[in-house]
Amino acid sequence: MNRNVARGIRKLDRLRKQVSSKPVEVPPDPTGLDLRVYSTPDEDGSRAESFDELLSELRSRDIATISGGTNNPYRLRLNVYQEDVKGSLLAAVEIFGTERVWVRYRKRWEQIVPGSALDRALVNSNNVDALLLDEPLPPEITPFDEGVRITGQWFEVVSWAEFEGAYDRPYLESKRPNTVAKRLRRSSFDRLAEEHHHFGADLPPADVPNFPVDIVYTWVDGEDPEWLKAKTDVQAELGIETDAGSAAADERFRSRDELKYSLRSVEAYAPWVRKIHIVTASQCPDWLNVDHPKLELVDHKDIYRDPSWLPTFNSSGIETQLHRVPGLADKFIYFNDDFFLGQTTKVTDFFYGNGVLKYFPSSQMAYEHDIDETSEEYIQADKNAIELFSNEFDSLNRHIMKHVPYASDRLLIDEMEHKFLENFNGCGKEPFRSSNDLRPIAFMQYHYGYKLGRAMPSSISHRYLALWKDSIIEQLESVQRSRKYKTLCINDVGLQPERTAEVNNAVIEFLETYYPTPSSFEK
Repeated sequence: MNRNVARGIRKLDRLRKQVSSKPVEVPPDPTGLDLRVYSTPDEDGSRAESFDELLSELRSRDIATISGGTNNPYRLRLNVYQEDVKGSLLAAVEIFGTERVWVRYRKRWEQIVPGSALDRALVNSNNVDALLLDEPLPPEITPFDEGVRITGQWFEVVSWAEFEGAYDRPYLESKRPNTVAKRLRRSSFDRLAEEHHHFGADLPPADVPNFPVDIVYTWVDGEDPEWLKAKTDVQAELGIETDAGSAAADERFRSRDELKYSLRSVEAYAPWVRKIHIVTASQCPDWLNVDHPKLELVDHKDIYRDPSWLPTFNSSGIETQLHRVPGLADKFIYFNDDFFLGQTTKVTDFFYGNGVLKYFPSSQMAYEHDIDETSEEYIQADKNAIELFSNEFDSLNRHIMKHVPYASDRLLIDEMEHKFLENFNGCGKEPFRSSNDLRPIAFMQYHYGYKLGRAMPSSISHRYLALWKDSIIEQLESVQRSRKYKTLCINDVGLQPERTAEVNNAVIEFLETYYPTPSSFEK
């Protein structure tokens, strides 16, 4: 027997004995800390003022400091010489107090106390993440406790260390990626620090998005009496039943206030969003703060090409009109109200710096030869799109997208509408999902855009939670514990009537536990 193979077998046997003799300890996920400790939007500028105060203090102590250089919207950055990392943090403690300044060192958050072991350990540190809390925490709480939501300004102290390049020329090099500069001559660093330079003032790199991004939601109150009467009247006129799985089934319009929690997730994990447009049928959640400067409530009649097509109960039809939301940014993200963010996100999770869309294909495909009038309406819609594209392109991908927030290009959708106007209109005028449908956002723009170089497949951590599954309660509990997904979808289709109450309670408990803090979008 090969000696290396034998050694491997012995090692495996030892591991098996260890596992059988004692419980396996799973090391903490270092990214898990980011889920509970993060910066929140700074509406009044107070955190920026605190950061500026720290900058001024460092400069008064002759600590050469340059700010900026990160493309992370949640963090500010201090760039200093390696030997000044510790002094910069101790200056923060002197200004703001040990109760407000926390440091992440070797994957653990701790208060930095002068004279402590942590203080001594920071002498040779390269980089340190720090958190300046809005206010001190109660003594029984730490930022890494399960479920704790901390508000404050996350900043990082990044060291620039000396090294010798070719011909023994001395340089400084940043120990973390910098958006515009990796190396500097020491004389340049000193000069830029003296000038109070900010790396963000430079011409930004092309791979960092600098365009505004909006969010568009579609939402309906399925228990509104006026809305229900209108839906019932149209159903009766068209002879459409409300059987489970049908285009008019109640499950398509059921609400557990998912929108409220989805907005909480956006405020917590995507403060870079410019505007949020909520498209409704002349409805408004009673808890919504309609005066919020980031929020726009949009009525169907404000976006429909032909108002005579209203009222509508067809999500695909509404999708054909969303690019006409008044004041909508050219780049936006389409959220169903059952979409949630589960971790901090950046614009680059959804768009490339040049504006190209990122999309997230599943392994499922719409194969036109398997689709007929008995197929679900959404898959018929994708067949319709494939048939349209077959006249435009000599090849085509057929992937159905994952239930992930849809990065969208308003101009791209507008271009498709003009090219396929008759088909867009045919879908837009259908009051319920039908065989005439299209899905211009959730399917068409990605396959059309890919052929034009305006959309590219990508990946993102995601969890799809289908409420009809027998194990859904265990799945919800697992996601709550791990918090390891950037995006979540809690999909209501197919939930058995006899399980509705139990599953409803589990979903509400999950949402309240994951997103316990009201957002500024609530009254």
